[in-house]
Amino acid sequence: MSETTNNNGSKNKAVIILLIILLIGSGGLSFWQYQNSKKLQENHTVTQTELKTALTDKEKLELDLQDLEARLAQLEAERSELANYAGTLEEDVAKLQKTIAGLRSRLANASPEEIARLKKEVEALNATTRNYEAELNELKAENEALKVQTQELSDENRTLSVVNESLDAKVKKASVAQYGPIKIITGRMRKSGFSEETKVRRVEEIRVEIDVIENPIINSASDQSIAIRIVDPEKTVLTKMEENKKLVDKSEIYTIKHTYSFDGSAKKINLSFVPEIRPVKGTYKVEFWVDGALKQTKTFVLN
Repeated sequence: MSETTNNNGSKNKAVIILLIILLIGSGGLSFWQYQNSKKLQENHTVTQTELKTALTDKEKLELDLQDLEARLAQLEAERSELANYAGTLEEDVAKLQKTIAGLRSRLANASPEEIARLKKEVEALNATTRNYEAELNELKAENEALKVQTQELSDENRTLSVVNESLDAKVKKASVAQYGPIKIITGRMRKSGFSEETKVRRVEEIRVEIDVIENPIINSASDQSIAIRIVDPEKTVLTKMEENKKLVDKSEIYTIKHTYSFDGSAKKINLSFVPEIRPVKGTYKVEFWVDGALKQTKTFVLN
């Protein structure tokens, strides 16, 4: 009886030990499964985060490419306005636009690793574009400075032109012949020479002496036309009827007309008029005209 009881006790111990072992194994398996599941979940979370980051980077890259295209278009537009641009920007922009098209094509189905490479390439493109922008801005600044300089030169030229015109006018004015006061001598020729007279019955000739003043700035000779009008006390211009009879405008009637060559040297011009009718008593007016402009007037009296 005692022996049977001992056998049963041993069996129970064995069963208990086996149960303990099974429980421990089950717990270990559950723990391993839990850890493995947790690891898988973490890996899944990382993968999801990477995908989200990749999608965000992809969108950013697309925006960067759009920005680059807009900036390149602006660069080309500004370059075309600069006539003195001597660089190869037009060709370079075309190459960059092709590069952007290639990057966009690669971006469409890019993996995270490919997107990382694309980011570096886009950054390089950005750096190149910034260099072009800096170069163009510098050229624009030079162009603006050149415009200002051109405007200043234009203003200066206009000022010089006005000054030159003024100087030309002064030179032209100074280049014309200048005359001293005219001298009137009345009288008649005698055996001993010309005798000055103021008595009407003795006056047979009216002489006019004109001094041409020296002008050293004259470079070449030019013809000068002068005219003398002698108006008698009855307001009639003394004249040679044969020379003036064809004139329609009476204001053009002259007493003496003369043309001489003026070369800048001083000279004396002596003109003479012999009246066709006997002079009358009174005050006579003498007008001295040069190239159609009245220069001097003078009077003399016959009694």
